[in-house]
Amino acid sequence: MVNLRAVQVLSTVVATISLLCIPALCQPTKGTQTGAAGDASVFRVEIHGPAELHKSDGLKSVADLVNAIAWPAVAGIALVLLRSPLFRLLNELPSRTSKIAIMSVSIEFAKVPELATNWSAGGVDVRRLSAAQMFDSNTADLIQQLSGSSGADFAVIDLGAGDQWLTSRLFIISELLDRMRSLNCFVFVSTGELGRPTFVGIANPQNVRWQLASKYPLLESALIKAYGDILAAWFPGPPNEPARPIIMSSRGALDVNVAAELLRRFLQNIQRPDQPSDRWVNLGDATFEYAEWLTPSVLRTTLGDALQRQAFQDSPDTPELTRVEGILRRPGSFVALVESDQTFRALVDRTALVEKTGSSGKSVGGFSLV
Repeated sequence: MVNLRAVQVLSTVVATISLLCIPALCQPTKGTQTGAAGDASVFRVEIHGPAELHKSDGLKSVADLVNAIAWPAVAGIALVLLRSPLFRLLNELPSRTSKIAIMSVSIEFAKVPELATNWSAGGVDVRRLSAAQMFDSNTADLIQQLSGSSGADFAVIDLGAGDQWLTSRLFIISELLDRMRSLNCFVFVSTGELGRPTFVGIANPQNVRWQLASKYPLLESALIKAYGDILAAWFPGPPNEPARPIIMSSRGALDVNVAAELLRRFLQNIQRPDQPSDRWVNLGDATFEYAEWLTPSVLRTTLGDALQRQAFQDSPDTPELTRVEGILRRPGSFVALVESDQTFRALVDRTALVEKTGSSGKSVGGFSLV
């Protein structure tokens, strides 16, 4: 639609330039006037016809001047009149550039594979009520599951109704998974009476281990003692060099049998036949363990800010561009996809998505992608 105000202003400017040009059309010539005062030099104005215009030096100079300033003047006027939409366009350019890249990306490629394990071996469940002596040779089978070479990047920790995981078991599993396969992420869910895995939060295994050690200090001292016992039993002390490697990979993985023995000795160090305080859970058969049942409330209190509770609510009807933008706007390296009732569906590697779209540090939809 034509901007009448812009047309009026432009017409005024053109008219002003035309008025400034009129004096240049007037050719000054010297003439003679006869009168009482005698001969005098005067100027006579002569308006040249079309055939003589090209001969006028004054006209040519002004024409050159007009030609030189006309387009800059019009451009300047246009910038003044259109400054608001131009500024908006410049502000939107990073967003539009990011959207072009995002539109070509699907989050399917960034979904993270899950570690498949039932947390048990030989009938012994590592998550809950089991005495240290029950972790015999079968424990190595469990460690083998946890240390496999599959590309799994996260493990689901189902708290159930607060009766599935002891804090002590989550502590040692965090230590083992970090060392044996460098697991990137825990996804905590709670499958209660409704039978669906309700999303609780995401946390890094290292952060989980240290937060638990901070709240339950005996766990850390028990682990240190277990490491010392293993080194003394399996490897000679300095200055003698061990006959076999202690560390099996660049991420610090232990030999499977050594890791199984570490688990058994750690549990021995936190179990006793009596209950010195309410921080000790009764395992049955006159055995108590330094632990607490892990509920969503206990988890949130223990992990604090280390527990990422934001997720992206997804559905089959959500456009792909909206999904990608929504995930990029969430914090952290990983983002959980949940349904409208907070049922956990999948985990997306947000870092991989940022690298694929090239959106790191830019703005999408007004949000900084950092």
